[in-house]
Amino acid sequence: MTKKQLAILDSEYRLACVNYACAFAKKQGIEFDGFLNDATCNTVMFGDYYFDLSDIIFDLQNTQPKGLILRWKNDSIEAYFAGNFDTINYRSYCDGHRYQKK
Repeated sequence: MTKKQLAILDSEYRLACVNYACAFAKKQGIEFDGFLNDATCNTVMFGDYYFDLSDIIFDLQNTQPKGLILRWKNDSIEAYFAGNFDTINYRSYCDGHRYQKK
């Protein structure tokens, strides 16, 4: 593959990542602030929220209810500060897994 072909693929990939982030922001009613450390297609910033792009894509492709991913993030933070250092990934949270009070 030539450098020009790779550059085109990279550009299309980055555009797809931005489009996913914008669609997610619209769905959730939050502002898309960009990518952490300008590393497109990794961690996406929305105000006080940071999400991995794979969780955003999962949320959109599996038509999860609006706000569920925000509840998951808030529950994760609350559990951590309550001394529960277990983690529940977003897919498991969607399947009904929840943090237990310790």
